[in-house]
Amino acid sequence: MTSGKKPEPFNTSMDARNSRGVAAIHGNMRGSIVAAAEDVPLTDRFLLTQHAHLPAMIIYDNETGRSSTVALCNYRGVRQALQDLFGPPKLTPQEQLQEMGLPLVMELEEMRAIGGASPYEEEPAYRLEIDGIQAGELGVGRIQIRDGLFHVISTEAWIGEFSDLDEAMEVACDRILPLHRGAGYR
Repeated sequence: MTSGKKPEPFNTSMDARNSRGVAAIHGNMRGSIVAAAEDVPLTDRFLLTQHAHLPAMIIYDNETGRSSTVALCNYRGVRQALQDLFGPPKLTPQEQLQEMGLPLVMELEEMRAIGGASPYEEEPAYRLEIDGIQAGELGVGRIQIRDGLFHVISTEAWIGEFSDLDEAMEVACDRILPLHRGAGYR
C-alpha cells in the first residue's frame, strides 16, 4: 500500500463492538498511518502483518525468526530505523563521485583536488591541496558538491558556485593559489 492509493481501513475489531461509526473512523485513521509509514521501504528480510486485535503491526524478521509488535504511533519510526540498519549499504564518497562520472583526483597548475568525504556535509567534496604547502586535513580549501553544483570554498570564505567541475577548479586556482604562492618557501 502506498500513499498514492486510498488507505484501507485498519483493524476495527476492537471498535466494532462499541460503535460501527467509530470503528469506521478509527479504521480510516489507522489505515492512513499505515499508508504513510509504508512510504519508507524495507528489505525482503522483514514480513509485516496487522495485529489481529490491537492498533499495531507485527514485524517478523525472516533471518532470525523473531518478531515484535509495534504500535501504530511508532510504526514509521521503526520502519525508518530498520531501513537505516538493514537497507542497502550507502556508497562511499569515492563511489558517489565515480557514479557521477567525476574523477577522484584532478590537477591544475600546482593545485590538486582530491575527492572524498566532506568534513561538513553528506555529499562528497574535493579537498584542495597545493604542492609544498602543509594545510592539514582540510587543505587550502574545497570544492563542495551540493545538488549537482560545485561550490568553491577557501579556508577564509565561500568563493562561488559553478555548474562545471573544470570551471570550479580554474576559479579555485585563480582565487586560492595566489594566496599561497611562495608560502612553501617562507
